[in-house]
Amino acid sequence: MSVGEITEIGPEGLVEALSKLPYSNDERIADIVANGMEFLKNVFTAPFFPLVSIGQFVHFILSDQMFTDPSALLTSETISKVVEEHFADSKKKVQISEKLTYISNKVQEYAQKMGLGKIDLYFNSDIEDPVLAQAFRGMNHQKIEIGHVIFAHSSEAIDCILAHELMHIKHNDCLKDLGFSCSKSILYVSFLLALPWLYSIPLIMLTNGVASLFFNALSRSYEIEADQGALNFLNTNTGMIKFTYETIWGNLGFKYLSIARLKNINPSLSLKTIESGKSKITPMGNDRDNFTHSPLTERLTMAVAFVPKAQSS
Repeated sequence: MSVGEITEIGPEGLVEALSKLPYSNDERIADIVANGMEFLKNVFTAPFFPLVSIGQFVHFILSDQMFTDPSALLTSETISKVVEEHFADSKKKVQISEKLTYISNKVQEYAQKMGLGKIDLYFNSDIEDPVLAQAFRGMNHQKIEIGHVIFAHSSEAIDCILAHELMHIKHNDCLKDLGFSCSKSILYVSFLLALPWLYSIPLIMLTNGVASLFFNALSRSYEIEADQGALNFLNTNTGMIKFTYETIWGNLGFKYLSIARLKNINPSLSLKTIESGKSKITPMGNDRDNFTHSPLTERLTMAVAFVPKAQSS
C-alpha cells in the first residue's frame, strides 16, 4: 500500500490505513537516532539548568511584557495594524483580519466560560519555524501566542486549538513545568555541594538525560489532558478531527511531495527547511522530533472515539 492509495480515506480509517504503510529500516534507524539525539541534548545541557530555572522563574514572576513584543498584541484596535505590519504584501489581508478578529473574540469568550479572566493574545511572527499556538500563565499575566500556521485551519479546528491552549492555562501546566525545572536544579546543586566535581558533573548529566525522558512523558500527559479538556468543553470532536486530520495530511504531503512541487506550492520554503522537514516526518505523518506531544495519529484516534454528551433541553 502507498500514500496515494489512501487519499480518499476519511478520519475514521486513516490511522489503520497508515499503519499498513511500509516502514523501512532507514525510517526505524531515523527514529532511534532522533531519540538518541534528544537524550544526548539533555545530557549536555544539564550544567546550564540552574540558569534555565532562574530564567523560567523570572518569566513566571514578571508581567511577561519584557518577553513579548507589545506591538504584536492582538485586540480589536490593533488587529489592522498587525495585519499591515506582517501581511503588507498579502492578497488576503481582509481574510486574515477577519480570522484574527474571530480568534481574538473566541479566546476571550472561551476564557470567560472557563473562569480564566482576561487573556492577552499575541501574534508570533517567526516565519521559518512558525508556532501554531502556545499558552503561558504567569503570576500576573496570561497569554496565548498564535503563528502563521493557524490560518491554514478551519474555524472548527481553530476553536479546538484555542480551547486546548486555554486548558493548559486552566490546568496551570506552566507552573508544573516550573516546579519540575526548579526541583532538578536544586537536586543538581545538592550534587555539586555533596560530591567532588569529578563525580557530580557526570552524575548531573546522566540524571538530566533520564529526567528528560520522564519530563517528556509528563508533558505528553499534559497534552492528552488538554485534548480531553478541549473535547469536553466544546462537546464536539469535529474541530480536533479536522485539526489532526488536516495536519497529518499536510505532513504526509511535505514528506512525499518532490522538492520542486513543494517549492511551487510555497516559494518561500528554503531547501534546508524542506530537507529537514522531510527527515523529521514519519511514514504515518507524525513529527519524529516532537517528544512533548502525543503522535498526531493517537490524537486523531482519541478524537474519533469521543462521544459528545447529550445537551439538556
